[in-house]
Amino acid sequence: MNMHNDSKPSSEPKRERVPSSDETELTNIRINFNNVSPGQARELSTTRIQVNPSYQQRGSSANLGINARRSGSSSVLFRDEAGAIKVERNNTNADLMIAVNKRISQSSLPNVFASSSRLPVVAPLLNAEDALERTGGKGAGGAFSEHLYPLETIADHFLTHIDYANPANSRGLTESKAGELLDEFGLNVLTPPPKVPLWLLFLLQFTNLLMVLLIFVSCVCIVLFLSTGFTVYDNLYIGILLFIAVFITCYETFSQEAKSDSLMEKFRAMVPAQASVIRDGVMKPTDATMIVIGDLIRLKTGDKVPADCRIIFNNSMKVDQSMITGESEPVDSLVIAADPNALEARNIIFNGSLVVDGGCLAVAIRTGDATLIGTMVELTGDVGKESSTLKKDIDYFVKIVTVFAIIQAAIVFIVGLSQGYDPIQVFINGFVTILISNVPQGLPSTVTACLFIVADTMGKSNVFVKKLDVIETLGSCTLICTDKTGTLTQNLMTVANLWSFGARRVADEFVEAVGEEGKNKTAGSVSQAQTLLEIASLNSRVALESKEGSSELVPNGDATELGLYRFVSAGVLARFNRKIEEFRAANPKVHEIPFNSSFKWQMTVHKMESTGKQTLFLKGAPDVLLGKCGSYMDKDGSIKPIDAEFQRIYTAAYEDFGGNGERVLGFAMRPMAKTIEEELAADPKYKETLRTDMIGKPTDSKHPITDLVFVGLITLQDPPRDEVPQAIKECHEAGVKVVMVTGDHPLTAAAIARKIGLITKPTRDVLAKERNIDPKSVPEEDIGAVVVHGGEIADMTEDDWAILVSKPEIVFARTSPEQKLIIVKEFTKAGNVTAMTGDGVNDSPALKQAAIGIAMGLNGSDVAKEAADVVLLDDNFASIVIGIKEGRRLFVNLKKSIAYTLAHLTPEVIPILLWAFVGCPQPMGALLTLCIDLLTELVPATSFAYEKAESQIMQVPPRNVKTDKLTSFNLLFYAYGQAGSIITGGCFLVYFLTFANYGVSAQELFTNGTKNFPAASADDIFYTTDGSGRSYDEHEQKEILWLVRAAWFMTIVAGQGAHLFFARTCTVSIFQHGFFTNPVANIGVCVAPILAVFVVYTPGLKDITMSRNPLSLPIFYASLLMAGTLLIYTEGRKYVTRNYPEHWSNKWLAW
Repeated sequence: MNMHNDSKPSSEPKRERVPSSDETELTNIRINFNNVSPGQARELSTTRIQVNPSYQQRGSSANLGINARRSGSSSVLFRDEAGAIKVERNNTNADLMIAVNKRISQSSLPNVFASSSRLPVVAPLLNAEDALERTGGKGAGGAFSEHLYPLETIADHFLTHIDYANPANSRGLTESKAGELLDEFGLNVLTPPPKVPLWLLFLLQFTNLLMVLLIFVSCVCIVLFLSTGFTVYDNLYIGILLFIAVFITCYETFSQEAKSDSLMEKFRAMVPAQASVIRDGVMKPTDATMIVIGDLIRLKTGDKVPADCRIIFNNSMKVDQSMITGESEPVDSLVIAADPNALEARNIIFNGSLVVDGGCLAVAIRTGDATLIGTMVELTGDVGKESSTLKKDIDYFVKIVTVFAIIQAAIVFIVGLSQGYDPIQVFINGFVTILISNVPQGLPSTVTACLFIVADTMGKSNVFVKKLDVIETLGSCTLICTDKTGTLTQNLMTVANLWSFGARRVADEFVEAVGEEGKNKTAGSVSQAQTLLEIASLNSRVALESKEGSSELVPNGDATELGLYRFVSAGVLARFNRKIEEFRAANPKVHEIPFNSSFKWQMTVHKMESTGKQTLFLKGAPDVLLGKCGSYMDKDGSIKPIDAEFQRIYTAAYEDFGGNGERVLGFAMRPMAKTIEEELAADPKYKETLRTDMIGKPTDSKHPITDLVFVGLITLQDPPRDEVPQAIKECHEAGVKVVMVTGDHPLTAAAIARKIGLITKPTRDVLAKERNIDPKSVPEEDIGAVVVHGGEIADMTEDDWAILVSKPEIVFARTSPEQKLIIVKEFTKAGNVTAMTGDGVNDSPALKQAAIGIAMGLNGSDVAKEAADVVLLDDNFASIVIGIKEGRRLFVNLKKSIAYTLAHLTPEVIPILLWAFVGCPQPMGALLTLCIDLLTELVPATSFAYEKAESQIMQVPPRNVKTDKLTSFNLLFYAYGQAGSIITGGCFLVYFLTFANYGVSAQELFTNGTKNFPAASADDIFYTTDGSGRSYDEHEQKEILWLVRAAWFMTIVAGQGAHLFFARTCTVSIFQHGFFTNPVANIGVCVAPILAVFVVYTPGLKDITMSRNPLSLPIFYASLLMAGTLLIYTEGRKYVTRNYPEHWSNKWLAW
């Protein structure tokens, strides 16, 4: 771990100077003692100076008084008579802060400060109030001053060990001291923002429009009971049961919301934040919550900053602090403060920031609530939490149904009054009953249960969704843009081949060859193999970290770096008879430009033990490196200019490696004419210039580097994951296009794509070769697969994109993060619901742009995880397919639940309408309706959340998000007009048969003469017309009607029991799907009739619900009729939908 210190601390005081206005990094600045007129705002300049220790003992000699105070650390406040000077002591040293805020005589300064008037100064401060406000000083942590501490005092101040000369030797805190600090200051966590208390969350459920309406009706019923002299108990029962129904519904919804929140917390714990922390001289991954003040933290590209930190050593680090400052552009980091305002100082990095390039060594200065973001935590509370798109859709549906119910109930109420019915009877039997019948009270809890269950299932499959509504979006995905390494492949890199001009060896042969060279070494000779080994060994970002729970040190890095590290370890041991870490320590790194996916290389400069000189090493994409080289090294170590012969042999080798699916890395070098230190002495901005020239953009660089020496190639193999070919096949069958987007060479990308079945059709080049014609002559319609080089994207027109996105098989190679963003935009523009995978820092724009951003949980950067909607905890492409399947299952199961629930509304509402308009006896009362909606139907309706996916769910195209809504006309037509009508027919059969058993004909039921059945008074006797001479008084009429109501109620329950089985699939036959594969549905089918029997047969309860023991034989006949009809109709509908998807009838039948 060799990092560069931007500015070495100097023991000599530097001359004061006035910085120019365009300076970006300040090392000195003089204190401004200009006169300040009384009318001007107070001006504050602050610097860190050395106070004459003897002066602290004689404060009165310069007309100064001394006051002492304590606030966490020792501090001394000096003031003159007018309060002109304030000096705050920050630690036990005499290193103090001075604030000059009034006219001061500069001649008096030597009395206060060290004898020299040339004061070593770090940086100025702004106006005190402004600085306090802008740095969050009003929060728990107080105003920031740590950014102004002299570098050489940091270790003493934070009681940690820092080796300023060689940061790799820094020991950091001891474990015992870290433990003490953890006990004293607590975990490095933010106090959670205020959340809605559970009791309030429960009460908020009662504010739902439907619940408010039902509570209102409940209160009216109770008022009616009271106003009638406590005689009409029906009103009391309905009022109480309505309130119980509301309570149960609200509790169910509340319970599921609370479970969902707890599930999200559990998932977040699956991807804990970690940081590389140095303690006792050992760097190891540490849970970010265990970090304490004084911990040394190594940060690299892709890391999230775990605490507020002061940078000690900087390696060209860029930090995204947009979540703190709102600025989207990454900020260059420094070691010395560029501004007295902590937010502008650039040597402080704040908790939650993201490292987008480079790296650093930093010391934690604030943790937990004392961090800057901790002072802002109240702004991040769960205020105004937006509902998911799916929940909004459900809420909208419930509101529409509720409004429709109110209108329908009002019409029934008005018609009933016009027919001469008693107003109270019309209100209870008409308004209340139809209101209860129309609204599916259990639907909100069913929806939440579905979301919870599917999210939990996905979590067990290593798919973590950050927002629940993403599950449904995944189900509608039409295209996946996926990375190759680690997602489609195993991310287990092993070195396969090595190539240089004139020599090609497999890995084992190379190790043997360099071992022989070591034995037969000639003094001063350096072979190509040795040079290649040196570059691969030293130009590496692998760092040793202690294994969790052990003191054992293990290499840590990405798969490619670790693959090279394992190989060169054997090579270095064979060639130099040394362990790899000894060899790296003997050839220390003095400068580095980390790998960046935009320019695709990594550069280091090392002081070589063998020569004592510094050498530049470059590693990266061969085609990029070759453009920076003017010569090459042959196998004997000779340097020769690159010519056509070299290009020919190189190209053949490169294409051969790439065609086998191997990742190819190029290696180059150049001895440095001057050391980095000498270059910096001549030009302080040399490092920036070197970086610009290495990147070589014509717009930025005046002298792009093209004189490196190309040394050779090393190839690595990363075998595809075993389950990926099947997953891609499933995607193709499901109508989901899979597009590979990789940084690898086109040949490598295409070879891997063919191995995993992503490319099965011929490309333009393959067809041209087969037909022996020019590739440009191949007809566009014949081309089924395309491999696009990232360099071509910038020149593509809209017509080019239109042709490209229509191709069934696409691979993008050598792409940059910027090009990934373009790719996502173009596919989205073409109407796709696009999912994009990514793991790197620069992938975050594309992840945010995609409909579903998917980050890698194992090897993904914190930046990518922050931007993504979904995190794959196992980095496995097959897990994406599971997510798509679960998303589809969620959407379909919700549709099934709605279709099932709405079906029983038809037999509940139709008899009320007939009673109001025609006058036939009403077979369903409000209490029995409530028993169906909130007793017998609750378990069956919720059971759809547990329904397994249909076998064809991944064999149909993705739904059209614009037209295929959750509650379509076809679904409502099925529920109300098809299944509901069949159940209603069975109910009417029981209705007529039961009345006929007592001599009441169907004709009499549909005449106004029976509208008062049962009789309104004891004098009303009903005479049958069937010739039997039977007659019924008031009491007998009520008994008959209550028996009919019980029969109607039992028939609905039986019909819905049968319907539950047939509604569990949309297209697949229930015989293929399995009748009893859903255990919750099996329980629901058993529980519902038991509850129904309990309602109508229990003494006392049957009087409350106004029901009697029904005739069993008509119900049995009706049940058989309904079950048979539902079976024949639904299976026939599914058969047509499944086998004839284009048939005209599907416009009405398919849902």
